[in-house]
Amino acid sequence: MTGCPRNRVQATAGISDKVIHAVLFAGVSVSLSALLPRWKAPAIFALTLLLAAASEVLQSQVGREASVGDLMADAVGASFVLGLTLLLNLRHSATSAEPKDPLAD
Repeated sequence: MTGCPRNRVQATAGISDKVIHAVLFAGVSVSLSALLPRWKAPAIFALTLLLAAASEVLQSQVGREASVGDLMADAVGASFVLGLTLLLNLRHSATSAEPKDPLAD
């Protein structure tokens, strides 16, 4: 997990590091959405994946091991937020549309 000594969180909480990665990068996606409200969900997703990849590369530079599995777990978390965002936007647009009067005009 990015920035934490290896296995400390796993040993303490008994949680897979892949679950932690997914939750962490879901949080990154939500945070980026709040910080960049004009950005569309796919752009936030892409930026989140870029940050996830950068964190793996940086880990390899400081004596840690970069992991494709960790990157995939990060992508799962970001995908969850992307899907949820798109679903909520779709639901909001469906409920906010005014019904058209079939007899008008």
